[in-house]
Amino acid sequence: AAARQLQSQWHMKMSCIAGVGGRVKIILDVVQSAPQLLVIDGCPLECSAHSLRHAGITRFHHLKLHDLGIRKQSCEADAATLATVTEAALKMLSAENQSVIANT
Repeated sequence: AAARQLQSQWHMKMSCIAGVGGRVKIILDVVQSAPQLLVIDGCPLECSAHSLRHAGITRFHHLKLHDLGIRKQSCEADAATLATVTEAALKMLSAENQSVIANT
């Protein structure tokens, strides 16, 4: 939900982390050419960040929801949680045109 909101309200582009892990060329091209990347990991295993690193992509901002007290499958996706995630994401990013890689 947060990645979708960032995409629609802040003109960011959301992409598929599974496509990065699967080495889908069109997705890798988009991710590698992005001026900034933000990966959102929903649990402490940090699979999204690991997928990027495994694909050779090391330049990204890493938003760890568990560091914000948001626990996978035990936290409601309500307005307050969405606001917390969106605010944290925007603080990490400075340019106007970014890409968002999300793990949901």
